[in-house]
Amino acid sequence: MHLRDATAEDFTAIVAINQQSLDGVTPIDLDQLTDLVAFSSRTLVADDDGQIAGFVVILGPGTTYESVNYRWFEANQIFTSYVDRVAIAPTHRRLGVGTLLYDELEQNLPVALEVYIDPPNDASLTFHASRGYREVGRLLQENGKTVVLLVKNADLG
Repeated sequence: MHLRDATAEDFTAIVAINQQSLDGVTPIDLDQLTDLVAFSSRTLVADDDGQIAGFVVILGPGTTYESVNYRWFEANQIFTSYVDRVAIAPTHRRLGVGTLLYDELEQNLPVALEVYIDPPNDASLTFHASRGYREVGRLLQENGKTVVLLVKNADLG
Protein backbone atom coordinates (compact mmCIF):
# COMPACT_ATOMS: atom_id res chain seq x y z
CA MET A 1 0.00 0.00 0.00
CA HIS A 2 1.27 3.48 -0.81
CA LEU A 3 0.11 7.08 -0.52
CA ARG A 4 -0.33 9.33 -3.49
CA ASP A 5 -2.10 12.52 -4.42
CA ALA A 6 -5.69 11.92 -5.46
CA THR A 7 -6.70 12.38 -9.08
CA ALA A 8 -10.15 13.02 -10.56
CA GLU A 9 -10.28 9.30 -11.42
CA ASP A 10 -10.29 8.56 -7.64
CA PHE A 11 -13.26 10.80 -6.83
CA THR A 12 -15.97 8.16 -7.29
CA ALA A 13 -14.17 5.81 -4.89
CA ILE A 14 -13.58 8.65 -2.41
CA VAL A 15 -17.29 9.56 -2.43
CA ALA A 16 -18.23 5.89 -1.91
CA ILE A 17 -15.84 5.55 1.06
CA ASN A 18 -17.13 8.83 2.49
CA GLN A 19 -20.74 7.66 2.24
CA GLN A 20 -19.82 4.39 3.99
CA SER A 21 -18.32 6.42 6.86
CA LEU A 22 -21.16 8.76 7.82
CA ASP A 23 -20.71 8.03 11.51
CA GLY A 24 -17.56 10.15 11.31
CA VAL A 25 -17.96 12.48 8.31
CA THR A 26 -20.72 14.47 6.68
CA PRO A 27 -22.27 13.32 3.39
CA ILE A 28 -20.69 14.48 0.16
CA ASP A 29 -21.46 14.01 -3.52
CA LEU A 30 -19.18 14.16 -6.54
CA ASP A 31 -19.76 17.86 -7.22
CA GLN A 32 -19.19 18.78 -3.55
CA LEU A 33 -16.00 16.72 -3.47
CA THR A 34 -14.74 18.42 -6.62
CA ASP A 35 -15.35 21.82 -5.00
CA LEU A 36 -13.72 20.73 -1.72
CA VAL A 37 -10.61 19.42 -3.47
CA ALA A 38 -10.30 22.79 -5.23
CA PHE A 39 -9.96 24.38 -1.76
CA SER A 40 -7.55 21.74 -0.50
CA SER A 41 -3.83 22.08 -0.18
CA ARG A 42 -3.57 18.32 -0.59
CA THR A 43 -5.86 15.34 -1.02
CA LEU A 44 -4.21 11.99 -0.44
CA VAL A 45 -5.37 8.46 -1.07
CA ALA A 46 -4.04 5.21 0.28
CA ASP A 47 -3.72 3.02 -2.80
CA ASP A 48 -3.82 -0.73 -2.19
CA ASP A 49 -2.83 -2.19 -5.56
CA GLY A 50 -5.27 0.02 -7.46
CA GLN A 51 -8.02 -0.04 -4.84
CA ILE A 52 -8.57 3.12 -2.77
CA ALA A 53 -8.31 2.08 0.89
CA GLY A 54 -8.80 5.52 2.41
CA PHE A 55 -8.34 9.23 1.88
CA VAL A 56 -7.72 12.54 3.61
CA VAL A 57 -8.58 16.07 2.45
CA ILE A 58 -6.31 18.77 3.91
CA LEU A 59 -6.84 22.53 3.74
CA GLY A 60 -4.30 25.20 4.52
CA PRO A 61 -5.08 28.56 6.12
CA GLY A 62 -6.45 31.50 4.20
CA THR A 63 -9.05 29.87 1.96
CA THR A 64 -12.63 31.04 1.60
CA TYR A 65 -13.94 27.58 2.56
CA GLU A 66 -17.20 27.99 4.48
CA SER A 67 -17.05 25.35 7.20
CA VAL A 68 -17.88 26.43 10.74
CA ASN A 69 -15.09 24.18 12.04
CA TYR A 70 -12.51 25.47 9.56
CA ARG A 71 -13.57 29.06 10.30
CA TRP A 72 -13.13 28.44 14.06
CA PHE A 73 -9.53 27.28 13.57
CA GLU A 74 -8.87 30.07 11.09
CA ALA A 75 -10.17 32.71 13.53
CA ASN A 76 -7.96 31.32 16.30
CA GLN A 77 -4.90 31.09 14.00
CA ILE A 78 -3.69 27.79 15.44
CA PHE A 79 -3.16 25.57 12.42
CA THR A 80 -1.47 25.15 9.13
CA SER A 81 -3.14 21.89 8.11
CA TYR A 82 -6.87 21.40 8.63
CA VAL A 83 -8.20 17.89 8.12
CA ASP A 84 -11.62 18.44 6.60
CA ARG A 85 -12.31 14.75 6.29
CA VAL A 86 -10.57 11.42 6.52
CA ALA A 87 -12.19 8.05 5.97
CA ILE A 88 -11.11 4.45 5.56
CA ALA A 89 -12.90 1.89 3.39
CA PRO A 90 -14.75 -0.68 5.53
CA THR A 91 -12.63 -3.43 3.93
CA HIS A 92 -9.43 -1.73 5.14
CA ARG A 93 -10.31 -0.61 8.67
CA ARG A 94 -7.97 -1.63 11.49
CA LEU A 95 -5.21 -2.42 8.98
CA GLY A 96 -3.01 0.65 9.52
CA VAL A 97 -4.42 2.84 6.75
CA GLY A 98 -5.25 5.68 9.16
CA THR A 99 -1.78 5.49 10.67
CA LEU A 100 -0.23 5.65 7.20
CA LEU A 101 -2.27 8.74 6.29
CA TYR A 102 -1.60 10.50 9.61
CA ASP A 103 2.12 9.72 9.58
CA GLU A 104 2.33 11.65 6.32
CA LEU A 105 0.00 14.42 7.45
CA GLU A 106 1.74 15.10 10.76
CA GLN A 107 5.29 15.47 9.50
CA ASN A 108 6.27 18.43 11.70
CA LEU A 109 3.14 20.38 10.81
CA PRO A 110 0.49 21.73 13.14
CA VAL A 111 -2.72 19.83 12.45
CA ALA A 112 -6.29 20.76 13.35
CA LEU A 113 -9.44 18.68 13.05
CA GLU A 114 -12.70 17.81 14.71
CA VAL A 115 -14.26 14.56 15.87
CA TYR A 116 -17.87 13.90 16.80
CA ILE A 117 -18.23 13.71 20.56
CA ASP A 118 -22.04 13.76 20.81
CA PRO A 119 -22.77 11.17 19.71
CA PRO A 120 -19.24 9.95 20.37
CA ASN A 121 -17.05 8.52 17.64
CA ASP A 122 -15.10 6.41 20.14
CA ALA A 123 -12.74 4.81 17.63
CA SER A 124 -11.67 8.20 16.25
CA LEU A 125 -11.39 9.77 19.72
CA THR A 126 -9.17 6.90 20.88
CA PHE A 127 -7.05 7.05 17.72
CA HIS A 128 -6.44 10.79 18.01
CA ALA A 129 -5.72 10.64 21.75
CA SER A 130 -3.13 7.92 21.11
CA ARG A 131 -1.41 10.22 18.61
CA GLY A 132 -1.19 13.14 21.04
CA TYR A 133 -4.05 15.35 19.86
CA ARG A 134 -5.49 17.68 22.48
CA GLU A 135 -8.81 19.40 22.84
CA VAL A 136 -9.04 23.16 22.24
CA GLY A 137 -12.81 23.58 22.05
CA ARG A 138 -16.22 22.16 21.19
CA LEU A 139 -18.83 23.24 18.67
CA LEU A 140 -22.46 22.32 18.10
CA GLN A 141 -23.04 21.45 14.44
CA GLU A 142 -26.05 22.27 12.26
CA ASN A 143 -26.90 18.56 12.23
CA GLY A 144 -27.35 18.62 16.02
CA LYS A 145 -24.13 16.75 16.70
CA THR A 146 -21.29 18.19 18.78
CA VAL A 147 -17.64 18.02 17.77
CA VAL A 148 -14.51 18.31 19.83
CA LEU A 149 -11.85 20.49 18.19
CA LEU A 150 -8.41 18.89 18.34
CA VAL A 151 -4.88 20.00 17.52
CA LYS A 152 -1.42 18.48 17.37
CA ASN A 153 1.94 20.27 17.04
CA ALA A 154 0.14 23.61 17.37
CA ASP A 155 1.51 26.61 19.26
CA LEU A 156 -1.47 27.88 21.20
CA GLY A 157 0.43 30.88 22.57
